[in-house]
Amino acid sequence: MNLPDYYLILNFKNNDRQANEFIFRTYYKELFYIAIKYLGNPDEAKDLVQSSFVKLWENREHLQEDKPLKPYLLTIHKNNCLDSIKRKKLNTQTLSETISATDKYSLEEQLISNELEYKIIESVSLLPPKCKTIFEMSRYEGLKNVEIAEKLNISIKTVENQMTIALEKLRKSLIDYLIISLLFITNFF
Repeated sequence: MNLPDYYLILNFKNNDRQANEFIFRTYYKELFYIAIKYLGNPDEAKDLVQSSFVKLWENREHLQEDKPLKPYLLTIHKNNCLDSIKRKKLNTQTLSETISATDKYSLEEQLISNELEYKIIESVSLLPPKCKTIFEMSRYEGLKNVEIAEKLNISIKTVENQMTIALEKLRKSLIDYLIISLLFITNFF
């Protein structure tokens, strides 16, 4: 772990307001996008992000200075999202619907889909900054390579190279998860 992360976690554990604000500003947007992917509702997403930061705050004593903060926070947030989906599902269905095999399948299918989306978002967040920016502009904002090149004042070839790098890194980081998901899904048939 690098030194700034070490001191950030140490200060956060010691109730430092600036460390808390820095963590919030650094991760809010990413957590919000994850929650939107899971829930599809901006208001619920904002509430869920707040809940994740509260859980991080409540569990700050358990943080280890030699371990990165981001995976811990993402795990808290992912679990909050999945819990919210489960609660919604249980609140909107009768007991008999919940027990039926088709609903069980659709819930598990939804959880697998949501887990895959989470893994993709997590993998994108781990891309190098320039590569991540270009990938997000292409995939999330729907910009063409020419538009990205103009906005970032770089060559189209650079955009193409960065997209190739991003896709290769994503492929490598997601391959194991995709294989496991496929094996899990084939057990239903």
